[in-house]
Amino acid sequence: MLRRFVLIMCAGLLFFQLISYESCIKEYSYEGGPADTLDTIPVSDTLSNDTTTSPPIVFQHCDACNGQSGYILSTWNFKYDTSFFCGSITRAIINIDKNAFTFFGPSACSRDTGLIMTIYLDNPLTGDAEDITTSHAYFQYYNNNGIQDIFDSLDSIPFTLTIEKYTKSTGIATGYFSGTAKTDRNTTAKIQEGKFMIQF
Repeated sequence: MLRRFVLIMCAGLLFFQLISYESCIKEYSYEGGPADTLDTIPVSDTLSNDTTTSPPIVFQHCDACNGQSGYILSTWNFKYDTSFFCGSITRAIINIDKNAFTFFGPSACSRDTGLIMTIYLDNPLTGDAEDITTSHAYFQYYNNNGIQDIFDSLDSIPFTLTIEKYTKSTGIATGYFSGTAKTDRNTTAKIQEGKFMIQF
């Protein structure tokens, strides 16, 4: 009789524990830091896959890019957050139909990094032209020492390039570009105020 009573009591306690147990309790933990920083841990009720809210990647300032923000023949430059990138253009090639071109060259700050852009135009560059904009521009800021590019434009989001002026007799094109790119840290980056001056 006593044995049956103990079993009923144990079963009752177990039943009571199971119905009062919450299976979706959030747990926040913090390890490895000073105890006084515990109050500053951000707490969120939802998880987000939005990579645009990630903190920006910080790049060191490059003295070689000082004064290089304008249009200079055979150079490129662009901004990301507070960082400024610039470099030379090794080569600019236009296809035989004059409706696609590419240009590329290393960074002024590191020979292991550089810019490659490939552009497709709706209409061919058969003569002098101004203000030609295309959203079929592919932007790549490569890293020869890394597994993937530092910045790479996305197929799903248009990257825009505008040829401000093209002179057929000299083969010189001047323009600017901007857009969203993915980073080597699986976040996204806003590439702004990009400029180029190329000669085919």
